[in-house]
Amino acid sequence: MGKTFASLLLTLAVSVMCIPVAYLVGQRSAQHAMNERYEAELDRTRAEHRDEISALRAELFASVRDQAKNDQATRDALRTAGIEMAQPSNPAAIDPGAEPELAPIPLEAFDSAKIGTTYDEIARQFGRDGIAKLTLEDGSGSVTTQYVWEWEGADGAHGGINMELVDGLLNDKTFRE
Repeated sequence: MGKTFASLLLTLAVSVMCIPVAYLVGQRSAQHAMNERYEAELDRTRAEHRDEISALRAELFASVRDQAKNDQATRDALRTAGIEMAQPSNPAAIDPGAEPELAPIPLEAFDSAKIGTTYDEIARQFGRDGIAKLTLEDGSGSVTTQYVWEWEGADGAHGGINMELVDGLLNDKTFRE
């Protein structure tokens, strides 16, 4: 009877320990499936609206150039009135002919950003800061931030880099031309 009881107790203990493990495995599997569905839907939406996205980006870049021209006109008018303004750090803001600071980031710089790299290291490799598009904190306190670096090539084509950092470290990256 002692061996049977010990065997039954051991079986019960193993069963009880398997429940949390099975729960965690199921939760992780569900999260993975949800991420895959999200990525597939995002890709489908981007493909479906590719022309609209390109048109909006073209408008944005035109707006940046127009803003630079307007800034220069304002400075000229102020200078004529005898008011001098400090120079901004962005040369495109004072020279309407200058390109905004949206030069393409080379694929080599993208490749050098390895999983686990910090944001500061990535920004240093790219030569400029990215734009934080989304920051989420889950129930466990883990923080996920998505950064974007975008540019317009000399031929008018748009490109960019998307990076996801989890708790300050690179977790995923995408290069698009």
